Amino acid sequence: MKAKLEFEEDDFPAEATELSKDIMQRVLDYFQSIYNNDMSVSFHHNKLLRLLICLKPYNLDMIIDSLLESVEFIVDTHDSNIEKMNDSVKNSFKKRDEALYHFWEYHCTANLLKDENLSFRKKTAYRFGMIHQISEHMLKREAYLLYAAFQVSNIKDIKVDINLNETIQMLFSLPFEYFNNIDSCNLKNVSVNQWRNIAAHSSYECKNETIEISYSNHRTKIITLKELDGVIAEIYSLRLFVKLVTNLSLDILQMKFPEYISESRFVPETTVIDLNAYYERFETRIASFKLSDSIMIEDQIYKVNGESYFEIEIKSTYILRLEVVKLALLSLLQLTKTINECNSTVKLENIVWVFKIIFLEDDAILFLSISFDEVTILLKNPEGYLEMIERKLLQSSEAHIRSILKIK
Repeated sequence: MKAKLEFEEDDFPAEATELSKDIMQRVLDYFQSIYNNDMSVSFHHNKLLRLLICLKPYNLDMIIDSLLESVEFIVDTHDSNIEKMNDSVKNSFKKRDEALYHFWEYHCTANLLKDENLSFRKKTAYRFGMIHQISEHMLKREAYLLYAAFQVSNIKDIKVDINLNETIQMLFSLPFEYFNNIDSCNLKNVSVNQWRNIAAHSSYECKNETIEISYSNHRTKIITLKELDGVIAEIYSLRLFVKLVTNLSLDILQMKFPEYISESRFVPETTVIDLNAYYERFETRIASFKLSDSIMIEDQIYKVNGESYFEIEIKSTYILRLEVVKLALLSLLQLTKTINECNSTVKLENIVWVFKIIFLEDDAILFLSISFDEVTILLKNPEGYLEMIERKLLQSSEAHIRSILKIK
């Protein structure tokens, strides 16, 4: 388990960030008014919305209206058919989490395209790999909750697993405007399901810096790499919208029906992204993390049999450095949940948590090591543990630690 997270704020125009925050707040205010739940915990979904806005900058009113209507459709269908929807909601949590694992595979593939020395053939192959990952492994799973609500509302049976063609047919049968405005020109008048088939079966050939695709009973079409990027953007936009609908719906259902809370799983990369969304206000972010069976200490590899090390690098410009230490420790409330049978074979009691906190103002570095015994105290009594750490740092820290934290 290892990830280095780029500072994504650098990749987006400030206007898109502010717009997505404003729209998400209005969306959450609306749901809060009709469901009487505190929706503030869902604000981090503005990151999904921001990317959707960047890919689909037009018809924002249509996107907002369709988002509100789709979420209401799911929640209202559930509330009037709880017995029929119960298992489907639980399956939706599982399928959404499965999709997140595939998202990180997709993310790795996308990063390969940054290599300027790639051949045209590899550039093409990676892009088709992304199409397959988005459509087959992400969109199909993330649309399951919409599918379940659609089936129940039409008095039809719900299947545990559906194929992509059924998913696409269902989405385009929904009465929400977004699904009726998929840009067929961007898709080159080839269906999403056909693009998935082309990608899955490598039904394409590279010729003189162009790509000839074969689909639907020996039909062919020649496209450019730029046009293929347009296809990816259109399919990914559809996936983003569906994910937004699913995430908001599941958030609301968890608030209304606490028994669903136990269905949530935690994907490490996604947990860190959510933490960083909160840390932004403190000018702090988790830059990378790694789980391994050894650790480098002063240029020497340190390893104890049976022990694992979860290394977390945090970067901050926040002036109150003691608060940054507290933020780091509080991250364990979420990060410990990623240690389960789905993510790793190690056990929580065998992990030593190692924080490397870099204060960018003067490049001062603070190392913290947290054992399982301390983690247990933290999980049982977070406030008490943080108060204990603060007293220890204020009263008995070594001189160099006090200097790093600017404690007088």
